[in-house]
Amino acid sequence: MKRQLITIALGFRCRQFPAQRYGRVSYEKPPVFQAARILPAKLLKSPYHSVGSKVPNDGQMNHYTIKSKFGTVTADSTAELKNTRR
Repeated sequence: MKRQLITIALGFRCRQFPAQRYGRVSYEKPPVFQAARILPAKLLKSPYHSVGSKVPNDGQMNHYTIKSKFGTVTADSTAELKNTRR
């Protein structure tokens, strides 16, 4: 009986969480796309605006930087980018 308890106790001690066992857990970095590869030309640039070349993605949505003579604004999705062109 005592031997079984020691075996069980050692088994629980050896079962640590993966982060504890292997050190720090690292996650993959979110992708950054090229605007010219994911947008049609009419959204990419017009006489009134231009979209920044790098488009970070947070895993759900693309985040665009729009530059115009009125200033720099951001759009947090492709749908929002389309709406800002109007």
